Amino acid sequence: MAITLINPRLSFLKFANPKPEWYSLPVKEANDLAFQVLIQTDTVEEANDFMTKDVFLRLIDKDAVITDQASLDANTIIDYALIPYSHEFELFRVDENKILLYWSHGVPAFDTEIDLEECFRIALIYYVENEDEEQVPVTYISNLFHRTDNVFSTFIEYACNEDAFGFYYCPDADIVNRVRVYMHISKPQFPDDESVYVKSNGVRKVLKSVNRKQVEVVTNLFDANFHEFLKMAIGHDIVSVKGKWYEGGIVKDGNFQIDWPNFIDFEAAPAAFKLLATPYNFRNSNCEACKTFGCDIVISEIVMEVSEPGPPVVYHATWANSGGLPVSVDIQISLDGGDTWINPSNGGQTDETNWYYDMEGEAPVAHKIKLTPICNTLIDGESVIGEFII
Repeated sequence: MAITLINPRLSFLKFANPKPEWYSLPVKEANDLAFQVLIQTDTVEEANDFMTKDVFLRLIDKDAVITDQASLDANTIIDYALIPYSHEFELFRVDENKILLYWSHGVPAFDTEIDLEECFRIALIYYVENEDEEQVPVTYISNLFHRTDNVFSTFIEYACNEDAFGFYYCPDADIVNRVRVYMHISKPQFPDDESVYVKSNGVRKVLKSVNRKQVEVVTNLFDANFHEFLKMAIGHDIVSVKGKWYEGGIVKDGNFQIDWPNFIDFEAAPAAFKLLATPYNFRNSNCEACKTFGCDIVISEIVMEVSEPGPPVVYHATWANSGGLPVSVDIQISLDGGDTWINPSNGGQTDETNWYYDMEGEAPVAHKIKLTPICNTLIDGESVIGEFII
């Protein structure tokens, strides 16, 4: 039986046992981490069996050497399988012999156990049965993390609407990657694309104005691998960042430029690039047209009946609304075939009402009722007229 853990090539996190020599990643907030790894099996039966397992995460000592359950427990700082956390990896079958392990829970309460600038690791654990039919842990240890409060670190969350960059996103719409890196997002600029027309009398008119919100980014000194990971992360379909001067969705604007020094063989260098805020839609077309919004509610099936013979006669009206429920319906009554309209005693009705009118001895044979839906729009709905005979 062979089960192999595979780290996505462009992932900032790596797991191995013994622990990997890799980058130390900053963590400032408990939700800074969301990641995925893969399990590859030799057979379909092994994959079927693995799908029944529980896979856990623990926050462990940075120098941990884990060989058995005792050493795992001795080096554990927080066990996220226990109450009050009760967190596990989510498992998704992505191929006959391949399983996606996804962790979305971050590192809850890490700041209660880890001091500023102190390092730690996380461990991925599942259990198998040995020859003595005992459950023993299989443990993979991550690269280093360190707690920081550095204002120039930036949180990045990224995902795609398809499987891309060696990551799986199709198994569940909520799958994202989250990480924090040392890069500084500067204060925003607001570049615009304007077209101005000068009339013969010297008056200038703006024909169009399309505005953008742009920030510049400078990274810490990173090697080529880390820059590649970062560039691919911000190249995803859906990316948001949280830095000192900007928080929200972004798309890359222009080239990702690494400032390698000339004639000196340094392995690390900073990069600079620009990001555009999204969504950001502020524009002016000077088209001198105002948009109005009407009411889509339609009144039908008007029914009128005498509720009390009076005098005065009390009438009961009901009707049907399609397209929603109006705020109220304005009612008008005509006693002369629609030449003049009066408002009876009513108000606030939406689908029925009682109203009365003292006819003072006159008894016209035909009445008309006009119903107008009142909506939360600039324009009320279409009036509907119903006729009834008393």
